[in-house]
Amino acid sequence: MRFQLLCEWFEKLEKTTKRLQMTAILQELLSELEYEEIPVAIYLSTGELGPKYDMLVLGLQERQVMKILASLTAHPLDVIEERFKNVGDLGDIIYEIEDKGKQTTLDSFFGAEEQNKNWEILEVWNELTKLARKSGKDSEAMKISTAVNLLRDMSKLERKYLVRTLVGKMRLGAKDSTWLDATANATGIPIEELDWAYAVRSNIGRVIQTAIKEGLQGIEKLKIPRVGIPIMPMLPQRATSSLEIWERMNSKCLIETKYDGFRIQIHRNQDSVNLWSRNEESYNSIFPEIITGIQEALGNHTAILDGEVVAYNSQTGEMESFQKLTNRRRSYGIKEIQKEVEVKVYLFDVLYVDGESLMEKSLLQRRKILDQIVKPHELFEISHSWSCNSPEEIDESLLEAKTRQQEGIMVKSIAENSFYEPGKRSFLWLKYKADYTESIGDTLDLVVVGGWKGKGKRAGYYGTLLMAVYDEKEEVYRTICRLGAGLTEEDLENLTEEMESLKVPSKPKDVISNLAPDIWVKPTIILEVAAAEITDSPVHSVPSLTGEFLSLRFPRYTGNRRTDKSVPHGVSTVQEIQELAKSLKIGKSK
Repeated sequence: MRFQLLCEWFEKLEKTTKRLQMTAILQELLSELEYEEIPVAIYLSTGELGPKYDMLVLGLQERQVMKILASLTAHPLDVIEERFKNVGDLGDIIYEIEDKGKQTTLDSFFGAEEQNKNWEILEVWNELTKLARKSGKDSEAMKISTAVNLLRDMSKLERKYLVRTLVGKMRLGAKDSTWLDATANATGIPIEELDWAYAVRSNIGRVIQTAIKEGLQGIEKLKIPRVGIPIMPMLPQRATSSLEIWERMNSKCLIETKYDGFRIQIHRNQDSVNLWSRNEESYNSIFPEIITGIQEALGNHTAILDGEVVAYNSQTGEMESFQKLTNRRRSYGIKEIQKEVEVKVYLFDVLYVDGESLMEKSLLQRRKILDQIVKPHELFEISHSWSCNSPEEIDESLLEAKTRQQEGIMVKSIAENSFYEPGKRSFLWLKYKADYTESIGDTLDLVVVGGWKGKGKRAGYYGTLLMAVYDEKEEVYRTICRLGAGLTEEDLENLTEEMESLKVPSKPKDVISNLAPDIWVKPTIILEVAAAEITDSPVHSVPSLTGEFLSLRFPRYTGNRRTDKSVPHGVSTVQEIQELAKSLKIGKSK
């Protein structure tokens, strides 16, 4: 397929806001694509260059792309920058300027003649991936040169979407889940099967390509993990009372210590070790001692393990703060920081061993296998767990955790169907924190979707942020509060700079808001927020179970930027807020 034709499909998507219509468009597009073009079209539509774990990014900032546009025209950079301030989208700037022709001061933006080379989408893809792989001293100049050559030979519509690809802001509304819905409709494969395969292989292009060519039989094969490819982690729901937990678990549950660290997924075979974050980022360079240690701890076993890495003092035998652990994320001086910040890994699950997927075995079966394959090692320990026989024991365990200055406990189902559900926030796992029993005093992980310009001491910054939670059912972000308390001047400076880089010209399609901030941003920045209570809201968009809307009262930034989490799965959900609201006193907004 020609890139021009694909861009025409993108135009249809951009003009569509309803999910069913978008799904129908993607289903039709799938029928038009050649087999090898399927993953390329999918990733181009979402502004990606492949699965996250490939870590392929173009690395071009909006200002660099403005320089590229300036180099292709007779117009100075400051004129393009001023235009960008008003329009907010570099792709739209190119398209609108050319449409207006001589009616604009930027007429003849690319010259009078069309230089369309009739690019095929695979040709464009190859050029973009080569551009992304360029590194080293002269990489920026080489990337700009490649981008210039592409744009010079394209039509105005192609330039619009290529420029958006270069800055990673496609704004089409197409998501992985929408593509999976379209694939289910096109193939008749149940969406649950596609979701599971995608959660195990983390590669939307590969999953859909397989579904189209091989059907359900091929999808079944993809549901088997492959060592080295990260599996989307299973996530817990929140619980606000021991009685609620006891009823949900049907009296069959196990209590585990809740660790305050980084979630880590360890993949080990005889030739290599891969350490993955919950965001599918590689931890290999950050925790080299874990790579060495797991080879010793697993002996001859090939395995995929799930656990939590924490800061640890080997002299005292005690865990240290999460804030100290974050120092290990820096990309320099690893040997020095290893000495300053020691770590330990608490393993709590095993997903795969020696050629067999264990995800559809019960938790007790998986724990037994975990105990059998991991040898004693100073860096690794099986997470502490104990049986639970009553709601009172759950509260006693929570109280004990609080006296040890731990944030809470995990309670997990041990029923026969207590499977590992990849990529799902499941009620088979519940997190229970001390603050849940008193008020919402516990923290939530909220995402920034917008902001208002500050006044007084906050002038020059976005002094108040519009925060949202994620609606898993509708796959949108819903606003829940305005946030200003707890933000230091340094926080404001850093956030303002980052928000400018994430700025979008209008409210994102996947944000539901009754408010209009001074700036809208792509939902990316996750902040940990504490609040006094949940209250009714006349302005925010999180629905309650009674038909009203909810917000947070007296929200405050804790100072913890959740760089260990990513959207959307790292964001607190509408369902979590609704569950909390059941157990807490709801007051009227003031």
